[in-house]
Amino acid sequence: MAHHTVIEKELESGHEWMRDQWLVMMRQGCRVAETAVPLDRIDLGAGAITFRLKGGRLYTVRMHPDLLPLVAKVRGRGDSVLVQANIRSATSRWCELFRSLGMPYSSHCCRVTVITRLLRAGHSPALVSAFIGRK
Repeated sequence: MAHHTVIEKELESGHEWMRDQWLVMMRQGCRVAETAVPLDRIDLGAGAITFRLKGGRLYTVRMHPDLLPLVAKVRGRGDSVLVQANIRSATSRWCELFRSLGMPYSSHCCRVTVITRLLRAGHSPALVSAFIGRK
């Protein structure tokens, strides 16, 4: 069974914020802290999402369509951000999860996985860099 399938199965019985954060990280290639996107930075009409990148720069990119149900869910609850999580402890929680599954990973592996998948799908390095906010 692929590692991502094992992780997703484990997340089914875990915290909702971790499932939500996993989805955003694995579709957008963003960092843990970047998943706390204020909903006013999501433009459904344009299909765009604006992340605050490391260093504070805002960066707008095409939003993966798999995030649409999550956006609808959090808007319906009246939340103000895409993923409600204690960002300070989230990275540690991801390391604990991966360690409990016997996987030598960190949350940064999600970002690397997205980059690798995009490159293997034939997208140019420049396009992939732009997608993750590394111009």
